[in-house]
Amino acid sequence: MSSTTFEIEKLYIEFFNRPADAGGLQFYVNAVNNGATITQVAHAMENSAEYKANFTTQWSTGVDSSVDHAFMNMFDHHASMQELNVWGYKFMDALVNHTPTSDVIMQIADAATGADLQHLMQKVTNALPVQLVGVQSHEVHDVAIA
Repeated sequence: MSSTTFEIEKLYIEFFNRPADAGGLQFYVNAVNNGATITQVAHAMENSAEYKANFTTQWSTGVDSSVDHAFMNMFDHHASMQELNVWGYKFMDALVNHTPTSDVIMQIADAATGADLQHLMQKVTNALPVQLVGVQSHEVHDVAIA
């Protein structure tokens, strides 16, 4: 299993709380093999209907809902008040400055330590065999990578 496959699978957990479907995984692995970065893949995923359904619908109730949704996706627990304050500010800053909110979600994952990091890595590892048999099919990969 390549590190590219692992990193893309990790994005699927971070953004969608599910394993990558076989077609989507192959699409994004090919994109990286052809020169795209993981960040560019994340930005492309942010433009998908699934990402928008998971995160932009949360904005009507405040950015805290989006941050909490990301925590539930990755760690299976709600964000603490301190985490909501720190990450909510960064999420709001991304919205105000029209920068990718997917960057904030990736930063949350990258900042994970201890039990949260262990839990996220286990979720990604557990997801890998599922995508290999193509159990799920979603159309996230139909967006362009810039």
